[in-house]
Parts: sequence; C-alpha cells; structure tokens
Amino acid sequence: MFIALFIFLVVNIYFSQAIHPLYPQVVAGNRPAVVEFLRRMRGASEFTTLLLINKSVYGADIEAQVFSDERHEHALILEYQKILSRNPKSRDALYNLSVLYNRQKSLQKAQSDTLYYLEKAKEIDPTL
Repeated sequence: MFIALFIFLVVNIYFSQAIHPLYPQVVAGNRPAVVEFLRRMRGASEFTTLLLINKSVYGADIEAQVFSDERHEHALILEYQKILSRNPKSRDALYNLSVLYNRQKSLQKAQSDTLYYLEKAKEIDPTL
C-alpha cells in the first residue's frame, strides 16, 4: 500500500512539473517562440489580450507574423480560383482548394466549399 502511494505521488509530482519546451523561450523573449506561442493561442479567448501585450513589447509587425500563414493560404485560394477561371476542370486546383478550405474548419462556408471542390475534383478523377 505504501509503495503504491509513493509511486502515485512521484508520478503526480513529475507530471505537475512538466513544462512545455516553448515556455522558457517565450519567457526569455525569443521572438520566434512568441510568434509560435501566439499562433497556437489563436483559438483561445485570451488571444486578443495576449496579442495586444506582445504588440506593445515587440511592435505591431508581430501581428503580421502571427497571421502570415492565413494570408499565405488566402493568396493560394485566390491563385487556384484564378486557375479555375481559365480551366474549370483542373483536378489539382479543385483538390487543392478543397484542402485549403478544409483547414478553415471554423467557417460554415468553408465546410461547404470543401465538399464542393472535392466533389468537382472527384468528377474529373474518381481515384481521389
């Protein structure tokens, strides 16, 4: 009984002290680590507050870095839509649009667009 309690306590102490490897880098002021931290926090309710705090510390351009992947995906969506306007049966463009829209899971329109473009791509190439 005593051994089981001791093992239980040791395991609990170990896991309660486990700190994410990103934390010490954020505390040390490592800008790339702060950007990564904010990217991971985007869905949290505290994100806006954290972004404002870090903008005052690192400057306004940190917001651009945090959202750079979303801007890049938006540019890709526009590019694939342009390709589809020239070639509506481009299997790759249709499939890539479905993948890009699937990453935007929070939006209802993105979910319907994902299915639409994936079905269009499957009409062209049923092996997808």
